Amino acid sequence: MTDSAFCKLLTDLLNVNGHSKDERRIADFILKYCKTNGIEAREDKSASKTGGNAGNILAWPKGVNPDKVKTMFASHMDTVDVGPSRKLKFSGSRIESASEWPIGIDNRLGNALMLRLLTEKPGNYVCAFTTQEEIGMFGAEELAVPKNIKQIFNLDGSQEPGHFVLSTVGCVTFKVTLTGQSSHAGIAPNEGKSVIAMASKAIAELPLGMPGNDESINIGVINAGTRSNVIPSKAEIIGEVRAGSLKKTEQVVKKVMDTFKKWAKKYGGSMSWQREDMFKPYLHKATSPIAQRSIKAIKSSGLVPRYNHYRGGSDANVFNNRGIDSVNLSIAARNPHSPKEHADFKEIAKAWKIVEALSIGD
Repeated sequence: MTDSAFCKLLTDLLNVNGHSKDERRIADFILKYCKTNGIEAREDKSASKTGGNAGNILAWPKGVNPDKVKTMFASHMDTVDVGPSRKLKFSGSRIESASEWPIGIDNRLGNALMLRLLTEKPGNYVCAFTTQEEIGMFGAEELAVPKNIKQIFNLDGSQEPGHFVLSTVGCVTFKVTLTGQSSHAGIAPNEGKSVIAMASKAIAELPLGMPGNDESINIGVINAGTRSNVIPSKAEIIGEVRAGSLKKTEQVVKKVMDTFKKWAKKYGGSMSWQREDMFKPYLHKATSPIAQRSIKAIKSSGLVPRYNHYRGGSDANVFNNRGIDSVNLSIAARNPHSPKEHADFKEIAKAWKIVEALSIGD
């Protein structure tokens, strides 16, 4: 595939809408591309479980025996909201947004690299195009990973090619519901039990931000009260906890819940809560097989390997939690989710060399 052909492929992909739960058009584009180029591709039925309008897609290069494949590449099909219509422009070797909206480089670039791989490079691998990564990795959760897969390389990252994520935090979101007693704020202010007082005391006590080396607490949403002359009796507080181990995550979650419970009790109210495990942490040693394979491919591409710890999540977290070794490889999808989102074809060429090297052997 020539540079101009790849540029056209990426541009075509960028011009197809497909935000989370609405990936039908991009899925159809990928399926049509595969059919046109003689690539076997199958869409699963995960949409019935995720509530979207498209499933995950698995695609194999020509001539491969799907039952013997041991390596998988992955990238998600969904993007964040890119506005009513994409406006692209070229600036030197960069493709970028010409509006106040992002253009979906995250992760149309990963999709383009995998389609090029399937078109050009035979090998013992499969490519997975997943849904709903941006809102919780729900597509990857439902993906039936082929049984012989030993390693997964997730093409999704904004750093310079050569970087890969060796470890991440886990994330738990929570919703606290505080119940108090309403009363007239002017006539009977002392008869009320204010949930705002409970919430403010609890939040003030919590060490928001990063109180430890690899843990964080955030309160993102507070809903309470109806009008200025009523003591509020109901409040909902939504937040999250992130930490680098399951044990530490549970310790911090317990601290948050105990704090809200304490202040609800002090003000004569009650507290209930719900939690959702968004993604679990993972950790690979630099000496692990998947790290060593990544390092070898990066070096063979003439680049310097750099691995790091990441405080976000991706489909790689889901795969690792299933017991399948996975790392997140950076492909230089710069400034994701912002109007400054862009990709430089000079950096894309470096990412391509790494992907190509990884496809050769397992």
